[in-house]
Parts: sequence; C-alpha cells; structure tokens
Amino acid sequence: MKRVIGLAILLVSLLGISQGVTIERDENGLLKVYRLQLGAYPEESTALVIQSQALESGFTPVNIVNENGYYKVQAGEYPDYLTVKETQSLHTSAWKGCFVVIKEISETEKVSLGIEEKNHLYEEDMERAVQRRSEGPEELWEKGLLAWKSAETVDDAIECFACLAQKYPAHEKSQKARVNLGNLYASRAYRMKIKGTGDPQSQYRNLLSSACLMKEYLKKNPNASDVAAVQEKLGKIKYSLSRYRGASRQNINEAIEQIDLALGNTLGSDSATYFRMEKAAYLLELARNKQATYDTVINEINKAEKESSGARDKVKARLQLMRAEVYVETNNMDLAEYVADNLVSRYTTLNSEKATAQFIQGYCIMQSQHFRIAIPMFASVLKDYDSQEDPLIKLTQREALLCKGICEYKIGEEDQSKETLKSVIEKYPNMKESVVAQRYLDHMQ
Repeated sequence: MKRVIGLAILLVSLLGISQGVTIERDENGLLKVYRLQLGAYPEESTALVIQSQALESGFTPVNIVNENGYYKVQAGEYPDYLTVKETQSLHTSAWKGCFVVIKEISETEKVSLGIEEKNHLYEEDMERAVQRRSEGPEELWEKGLLAWKSAETVDDAIECFACLAQKYPAHEKSQKARVNLGNLYASRAYRMKIKGTGDPQSQYRNLLSSACLMKEYLKKNPNASDVAAVQEKLGKIKYSLSRYRGASRQNINEAIEQIDLALGNTLGSDSATYFRMEKAAYLLELARNKQATYDTVINEINKAEKESSGARDKVKARLQLMRAEVYVETNNMDLAEYVADNLVSRYTTLNSEKATAQFIQGYCIMQSQHFRIAIPMFASVLKDYDSQEDPLIKLTQREALLCKGICEYKIGEEDQSKETLKSVIEKYPNMKESVVAQRYLDHMQ
C-alpha cells in the first residue's frame, strides 16, 4: 500500500471539486460535464482499487458507474472540453488509455458539481454590504477589526471591509480592507473544511475570492511593505485551489512562483525558512505526480534548514517530517525511520508532529514485515493524542487505524482486524482509507 502522509495539510490544503466556469450545453440545451474514464472492469473489487489509486493521485470526485456489465471508473467533473483535455494530457503517463466521457446533468445538479454561473463571491458581498451599511470608512474599519477577533462574527467583519472597499475606494484603508477580505475568505473556507460545514462549492468560491483580492492588491501596490506576506498567502491559496480539479499542476506552479517572489521580497530569515518549507511541500506534491524530482524537494528542505537557526521548533519539526515523507516515498525506510525517531526524541512538546513521526516509525516497521511490532505503535498514535487539537493529528489517526487493521490481518488476527477495519469505514465513510479497508474485509469474507 502506498504511503501518503498528506503533509500538505500543514499548509492548509483544502480538498474539493472541480473549478466553476462557463457551462456547456448539448444541442438539446441540456447541461453537460466531462469526466475522464480511467478503466472499465468486470469485477467491482478491481474498480474499487482503481478508485482508491485515482483519489490518491489527486482526482476528485472519482465515481464508479455500473453500466453494460462493467464497473467504469470515471474521474472528475469538468464543465468544459478544454479543461478535461488539459487534464488528460497531464495524466496520460500515469493513466494510459484514459479517455473523455460526457455526462448530462440537470439544472439542480450543477451547484453540487461546482459549476454555478455566478459572479465572484466578494462582488456579491460588496454590493450587498453597500446597501446594508451606512457607516463612514473609519467606523467600518474599526468595526471590521473588532468583528474579526471572533469566529462567530466573521460575516460581520466581511461585511464591514466589503462596504469600505466598495463604497470608499479612494480612502487610505480601502486597499488594506481588500487584503483583510482576502484573509477572511480563506479563513472561512478553511473552517468550513475542518468543521464539515458548507458544501465544496462554497469553500471553492471563498478561496477564489481570496485569490482574486490578493492578486488585485499586489497589482495595485507593488511596493507595499507587506508584499512578501501577501505573496506567500496567495501562494498558499493557489495551492488550496489546486485541490479542486484534477489538473492541479498549473495552480501548484503558480503557488511556487508566488513563494519565489515572496522570498525575493522578504528580509527576515525566519520568514524565509517558513516560505521555503511551503515551497518544499508544493514541490513534493509535484514529485508525487512525477512533475518534479524528489531530489528537488530535498534540496529545498536543505536550503530551509540552513536558514532555520532562528525558526520556531514547529517549523524545524515539520521540515523533518517532510524529509521523512520523501524517504518513505522513495522507499528509503531506514532513513525515514531514523528521521522520525530523532523528531520524537527532540520535539517532545509538539504533539501534532510527534504523532505523525510515530506513525512514520510504525509504517516503516510495517513495511519491513514486522507487523506485530508495528501494531502497538499505531495504537499509541490512536490513544495518546487528541484529534481535536490539530487537523494533522486527525489525518494521522485515520491512517494509523487503517494500518493497525492491516497489520492485524497480516498476523492472522482476523476477528480483531475485521473490528478495526469496520471502525475505519464507520468513522471515515467517504475517505480513501475506507475504500482500502473494505477491500481487506471483502478478502476475509
């Protein structure tokens, strides 16, 4: 089983759906979306394996269509032919023989697929805010800052800054209000994802508005003192947007470009270390899809570590996690385990990083076929850490539970394995781990 630790969550990656653009219609006026068919199989179990692999490679959603006696694995929901062909060209080496299929959809389906014909969210909010608010620019600014302090009043903060930006464009705080709006939209999308509120389309529209506002600010204020910080934020948002369509390379490359620009505009070594950590994570995503080399990732980690003398321990630890991830994915399990061991002993107070490092230790032992030794290590990850503390812990525990069940199966403890794997499906029904868990359960029937 391929190990994907998912360190991108360190950088607030948001999984989602395809990008919303102009909808195409067929000759009868019906809406239509495009998918990539990755294969057709007589056995459902085979299709489930391919579905899991497609999800791991970055496609979302991935559907299995039972048609004409075959289980057809179809990836993505692309609203135009140009986009799906671009995606196909990026994935032909990994998915040889994939081809484009068309699915007709109803008007009511388009929102769930993320293909709404709407203006940008921030444009709608600005128009609405101007109609609702009557305060002057200074009062709007102060009220916006105050409302921003609480998650419960974020919508009020958005309304204040939206009104200020739209109603008073010449005011000295108008441009800063747009940056604040961009930050608020990104934060709201992140909270939606973590808390499971709001549909993927809402998350996407918040992120897209954030990116548009940041780009607009950088274009109008190229010499502002906060340019590096805004460029870094835009890079992070671009990376998050890359998770909303199969053709992710363009947004990831744009994210890397923004980080490089931020590195050229930053004066502090602490910021440079953090920016390089982000760049390494983006390069790692490209390396997983054979669009960059793992040596490139290691080189970027090395650069970050050379500049990390004054960086926070959390940044240093996450650089080590990323290094261990590269070693895992290049099958250097001894090196990965060594790095993880060092992290656990050195950063004793960083629970999120320790949990992930302990998982890596267990995973490396599991890959060495020492399943009985690996089980208590996965159990420790599940028992000793609070998943509410950090999204990274929740992700790590999800994978640890699956690996524990697999190890139990490998040593012949099928009853315990069944119980563990069923809990994976119950706790994480829509995740790739549940697909893998079901494959093992089917094999034990």
